[in-house]
Amino acid sequence: METALGQETSLAEQQTQLQAAVKHSEASLEHYQARYRNGLNDVLDLLTAQQNAFNNRIRLLEIQQARLTNRITLGLALGMGV
Repeated sequence: METALGQETSLAEQQTQLQAAVKHSEASLEHYQARYRNGLNDVLDLLTAQQNAFNNRIRLLEIQQARLTNRITLGLALGMGV
């Protein structure tokens, strides 16, 4: 149970950092979309920005899933549920 409690703190910090990374990568994607529309960047730059944003969103979802799984572990350790 102590491990799950410590892990909750770590996962919460990671989630906060990834939320910031998602915001940054989405802002960057919007920037590259505008530059691409105006002919200032090629499609490879746009695709790279899209991939970055997508990867950050996936990492955020993975951390959110890990937090939920950890909370189930905590709940079971405290006698909730089963």
